[in-house]
Amino acid sequence: WTGTTGLLAGVSAYTGDSGQDEAGPDFRTTVFDAHAQWEWRALRLRGLWASAEVEDAALLPTPAPGEELEGMYLEAGWDLLAGDPRGRALIPFLRYELYDLSADAPGNTEVRIMTAGVAFHPTAQVALKLDWSQLENDADTVEDVLAFTLGFAF
Repeated sequence: WTGTTGLLAGVSAYTGDSGQDEAGPDFRTTVFDAHAQWEWRALRLRGLWASAEVEDAALLPTPAPGEELEGMYLEAGWDLLAGDPRGRALIPFLRYELYDLSADAPGNTEVRIMTAGVAFHPTAQVALKLDWSQLENDADTVEDVLAFTLGFAF
């Protein structure tokens, strides 16, 4: 839905057997999400919430998460090159994420991530990102991650 300039919002859902008619068991998989992005002048805001269920996940042939999974993120950025005639963008941003791959398990198994970074878009289809993230879980395990990524939308 794009009800106003700069806004993109939507929801989606999927349900089906994950085996895709291959040999072996099928696992009913259901996924829901809601997402929104708003750009106004130099301000960039976006967020996503997703929830999934995989029936009989304990029977999967790999170390399986719980049957219920969920996650979300909220991100805010400011385009320092807003209005650039060549369409370039330089966006420092902050993002908060949390996810739980065993939402139906007893206790709290959430992972929380705080990210600070900068994204440079030499064109609308290309992104170069440098960011630092701090991951934390309820076992008080903290991990710092520095990442450089290149993205291309086609």
